[in-house]
Amino acid sequence: MESKTLRIKVGLVFAIVLLIFAAYSFVLDSGFRSLDDQASIVENIAIRNFDRIGEIFSSSFFGGNSYYRPLVSLSYMLEYHFFGTQAFFYYLTNVFLHLAVSWVVFLVLQALLEEKTAAFFAAVIWAIHPIQWEAVANISGRSILLCAFFYLSSFLLFVLSRGRKSFPLYFFSLFFFGLALLSKESAFMLPALIGGYQGIINKRKENWPLIFKLTAPFFLVDLIYLAVRFRLGISNIFFARTSAEIALDALTFLRSVFIYVGRIFLPVHLYFDEMEKVFAGFSDPGLLLTALLGIGLFVLAVTMRKQATRLVLFLMLWLLIELWPVSQVAMPIKVQAGYISTANHFLYTPLISLVVLIVLAFRWFYRQNINKKILSLKALRLVVAGWLVFIYVMTLQQNIYAKAEIGMLQRSLTFRPEHVRVRNSLALAYARQGLFKEAERQFRKSLDVEPANVRSRIGLGKALCDQGKCAEGLMEYEKVTDAGGFRELLDNNLELTYRILIKDYQKLIQKEPLNSQAYYSLGVICVKAGGIDEAIRNFAKAVELAPENRNALFNLGSCLESQGDFLSAVRYYEKLVALPVEKDEIDDRAYTSLGHLYIRLGDPEKAEEYFGRSRKIREDRERLQPENL
Repeated sequence: MESKTLRIKVGLVFAIVLLIFAAYSFVLDSGFRSLDDQASIVENIAIRNFDRIGEIFSSSFFGGNSYYRPLVSLSYMLEYHFFGTQAFFYYLTNVFLHLAVSWVVFLVLQALLEEKTAAFFAAVIWAIHPIQWEAVANISGRSILLCAFFYLSSFLLFVLSRGRKSFPLYFFSLFFFGLALLSKESAFMLPALIGGYQGIINKRKENWPLIFKLTAPFFLVDLIYLAVRFRLGISNIFFARTSAEIALDALTFLRSVFIYVGRIFLPVHLYFDEMEKVFAGFSDPGLLLTALLGIGLFVLAVTMRKQATRLVLFLMLWLLIELWPVSQVAMPIKVQAGYISTANHFLYTPLISLVVLIVLAFRWFYRQNINKKILSLKALRLVVAGWLVFIYVMTLQQNIYAKAEIGMLQRSLTFRPEHVRVRNSLALAYARQGLFKEAERQFRKSLDVEPANVRSRIGLGKALCDQGKCAEGLMEYEKVTDAGGFRELLDNNLELTYRILIKDYQKLIQKEPLNSQAYYSLGVICVKAGGIDEAIRNFAKAVELAPENRNALFNLGSCLESQGDFLSAVRYYEKLVALPVEKDEIDDRAYTSLGHLYIRLGDPEKAEEYFGRSRKIREDRERLQPENL
């Protein structure tokens, strides 16, 4: 009998493994994604050699000094060493990690629940639920998977160490907690979870001084982790906001939690990188409804807390602890201006407590149904079986969407057409396939939503350059006033564009050696590229071919001035202002430059004369402004 039971259990476990592999098999032949995967794997030279392990553990993940996830980069390094840039194996690792986490979830629930059957079904629902697709079906979800494995393993080892009074298990719990922190920042909350477990589940067995003694080392690990990050300068994790902003962000997230709960039962309309529009103000009807519902649920929980079991209370606390890092209270997780991130992967571990609460509620209803005969047992089992089949089919569907990056991103934009980050990803995906015109169109749509978005602007410039429109692309690059974390990308693109434009103008000059404007344009590009001497030669040639070329005269004078050849600069500036044309802004600038040059040359009277002419141009221009007419 026991061997038969064992065979059934083994068969069930094997069936679950096959179901998970079948669901996520669709993404195994996908390629690397356009944003995260390119930065962290394809273009990341730090993972290509084991000699750079020290660099991985001393630098920020993704740059920007906001994330510290060295174990994620280390996992990529191992994969790169054995498999290079074969995306198949990176996706396969994610699937294996999800299986490993599912097993740990089952072990944790076995330790918490008296009924092993309930633990098994809760773990199965958690493992196959479509809400998990984003973390598993995208390589960038590696940080979530690694963190969850070490985080839950640490918690499991702690629970076992208390049951067996084992110091080695307690030590390894601390060790795994450290590994979880090195995988993702959200592991920071584990001491609160352990404290909650001790204070609620084990309260009768252990007094408060002992609970503090057992929890304190975990808080110490948190402090060491923070100290390491600050020592490395990876500390951009705090943001200044007003109390009103915090409240609006938090209430918006609360609305998303209600949406999450609905999608656990009916997981439809899931899309990549979900976001939620922040409430416009405290008079927003949606905010008022959300606040009332939240207050009602809080009052209900407080009223019924004495009727709830310790396990239910702990599960509710666990849910709050898991959601706290993404609740927008501690720090904002903004996708773009006016929107907070509500990505599906936020629920990867919080789903554990939610699923267990659902299973416990079903178990209670099942027992009540036996006595009160509300539904026939056959009908009830059919409903449950049908729901399990439904959520598994939805998981299959999400992974089919995820198989093709462009299709996955297009689906997201059907729900959120204003999503700039997703649209930028779509544009980059098009660009990688050589569809530069479509990439340009997507970047322009992003800029319609966020004109100051640096990534979109640089992407638009690159898409134009890729179509051979380098002059237009350069104009887009030059609209970026503060590149921020994209400075290196912008500089690299500019350098490449300058080289292309220089070659283009040189070819044009070979065909049209008397084209003054071509020499002038080549000189401008040489200045931008830092080649002042070459620029001077081209401006001089442009002036030689067309002495009336005012722009060439001014730029030649400016370049000579920057090189310290003041007399030559004066000569060309004076040639410019002597031209018989109506005086405008370029004359104004030339007069001002002449004034400064004559001060340097020791002729203040001449300098004042030119400053006076400059003032007259500005006064005439102001007098002719429409508001002065």
